[in-house]
Amino acid sequence: MTDIFLETLNAVIVGIILWMFVFNLRVKNKSNSDAAGNYILIGFTLMLFGLLIDITDNFPQLNHLVVIGDTPAQAFLEKFIGVLLGLFFLFIGFKRWLPNVSKLKELNWELKREIELRKLTEEKLMQLALYDPLTGLPNRNLVFERLPEILTESKSNDQSAAVLFIDFNDFKSINDTFGHSVGDSLLKSVAERLQHSVRKVDLVGRLGGDEFVIVLADVKNHQEVRALLNELVCELNIPFMINDNEIYQHVSIGVAIYPYDGVTQKDLLSHADAAMYESKKMDESSYTFYSSSYSSNSLRIA
Repeated sequence: MTDIFLETLNAVIVGIILWMFVFNLRVKNKSNSDAAGNYILIGFTLMLFGLLIDITDNFPQLNHLVVIGDTPAQAFLEKFIGVLLGLFFLFIGFKRWLPNVSKLKELNWELKREIELRKLTEEKLMQLALYDPLTGLPNRNLVFERLPEILTESKSNDQSAAVLFIDFNDFKSINDTFGHSVGDSLLKSVAERLQHSVRKVDLVGRLGGDEFVIVLADVKNHQEVRALLNELVCELNIPFMINDNEIYQHVSIGVAIYPYDGVTQKDLLSHADAAMYESKKMDESSYTFYSSSYSSNSLRIA
């Protein structure tokens, strides 16, 4: 009986020593996850010690790995205390470790959310940098970026391209008569009609104010461009209904054809702008193809 008491006392002392060892590591590491790992490691070690006692019953050659009591009662007590202490340390370790797993999942979710928010912010910044906030059309930056690409594609396909410079006559009177909100709504409606009047391969953009540009990609000849222009003018001549106001707007369109009227972005835009000013001399909606007799207003386009 005295031997069993001593074995129990020794086991308790060992447990206290292990507890102090883990506590000391925790203080040094100052990390809940590290302390949990220490608890779990010691718990598995004690569990293994208890299991080795059973294993040595069948494999005597392993006796040197563990110190077994002289009697079955002492051996059972060593096994019981080893397993019990092992379970205790495992319980403490996993209890400390599981909250870290939950916290890790929370941090992972927050990180994913931050990445999504950053992507949304980048998309918004890209939208502001390349698209007109009022109409949603490509702005001047994107038009100047895409136009050279379209010209290159047309050249590789052995096709022409057309640059249409569009301006609405006396648009200022709309703002003065009906207010800027009506003027903004009119610009939105114009943008929608322009998009519906062209093909998917074509580019529609807003340069600013009431100035728009259309780039017709892969056109075969002037006749094809003229047919598209006739449809476009007819569409824009239909009155706009804005806040129960029926608004008529005359449009002036200048046209420059690649490669006949220029091969660079700057020349084509400048020549289309010059042709547009010739259209403004008309009293009605019209379009004008560029001629070398027109003076180019390159400074306004640059």
